[in-house]
Amino acid sequence: MGKAKMGIVINHSENIFLLQTRSNSYAFGIDDQGMVRHLYWGKRINEVEDFELPVLTEVSTNDPVYEIARRVRTRRRCGLIRAWHTALTP
Repeated sequence: MGKAKMGIVINHSENIFLLQTRSNSYAFGIDDQGMVRHLYWGKRINEVEDFELPVLTEVSTNDPVYEIARRVRTRRRCGLIRAWHTALTP
């Protein structure tokens, strides 16, 4: 039996990544909010095109990650606005 290659397969159009070892695969994607989403972990697979990033319809109130991410993005935007204002103010 030949050795299977280890590596990374990327579906650029869907932002889905497939990490491969000789016997296992891990698939994950980046959603529209920039969050990493688990898709698959298990026996080695070869096709990343078989995966779709499911639409997130609800978030647990016990998991504040999306609220935290929203706040971080808002702070970054506010920081950029302040930096631009400072740079443009004589």
